[in-house]
Amino acid sequence: MQQNIITDMAEDLPFKVGNIPASGVSSAPSRIAQELAAWQGKIETDPSMLPRLTAYWSNLNYSPWSTNTAWSAAWVSWVLRGEGFPGASAHRDYTQAIVQGEIPEWKAYSIAKNLDKIRLEPGDVLVRSRGSSAPTDKSGEYYKSHGAIVFRVTKTGLAEIVGGNSSDTVRVESRFQVDNKGRPTHGLGDYQIILKRTKKKWLQWMIPLFVLGAMWKKSQ
Repeated sequence: MQQNIITDMAEDLPFKVGNIPASGVSSAPSRIAQELAAWQGKIETDPSMLPRLTAYWSNLNYSPWSTNTAWSAAWVSWVLRGEGFPGASAHRDYTQAIVQGEIPEWKAYSIAKNLDKIRLEPGDVLVRSRGSSAPTDKSGEYYKSHGAIVFRVTKTGLAEIVGGNSSDTVRVESRFQVDNKGRPTHGLGDYQIILKRTKKKWLQWMIPLFVLGAMWKKSQ
């Protein structure tokens, strides 16, 4: 049977979750903007980009690698470093860690099952399959996947999705129309899973404390 690991993970995710929280990745837009500027007009074989590729792989303590080694997952991991994201050299690995609940600061949702609840926000990661084969083929199409990050939502209602190692560079891969709340109005193409960062723990504590403080002040 022809399958893909991302498709299988998406099928195992809950149907119609009650709520999908905000992502909370405030660092994503500025980091992605820096990446787009650095890669403008350049590709992976440009000697000037070697230090940048080195930084991506060093972030994962991954070796050996060359300019021909697929680096799209390493790029996602670099942009989301320090945000509780499970850095990995393959999209399927960080996705699986989040799907299995190993990363408390990140949650995975099936796009097909919850499209009406999804709000695209900077730092969200969209993941899709990139081929299909029998699951027993350990090096085959079954394990091929791709992920990209939501960069921003423009004033014209377009969510821009940026990926690394896309045509050998960093670029805006897709643009999806969204409403004034960031909800996709015409789907998300062939992306199957969205990964969102939950609110940071200190925010989870501060919000109820703020509410209690306001209630106490009002009672005085």
